[in-house]
Amino acid sequence: AKDLTAKNVSAQASAISAGVEALGPHMASVAVVLRGTQSVPGKPTDNAVLALRVTLSKAGGRWLVNNVTPLHSR
Repeated sequence: AKDLTAKNVSAQASAISAGVEALGPHMASVAVVLRGTQSVPGKPTDNAVLALRVTLSKAGGRWLVNNVTPLHSR
């Protein structure tokens, strides 16, 4: 992260769609499709659509992200 900050790299993302894959009292998994944009000074802006699986656990009444992994098309 420090390296990206030093190079003035910026990124933004917005959710296109999301859906619950699994839900339990203490664990959950959701699929999220994001539209992302990355800007690096002196280079063309990079746009991408990302499909991700986000796993969460419930602790102290709050849902916390455990892991984020790419969803691969078949």
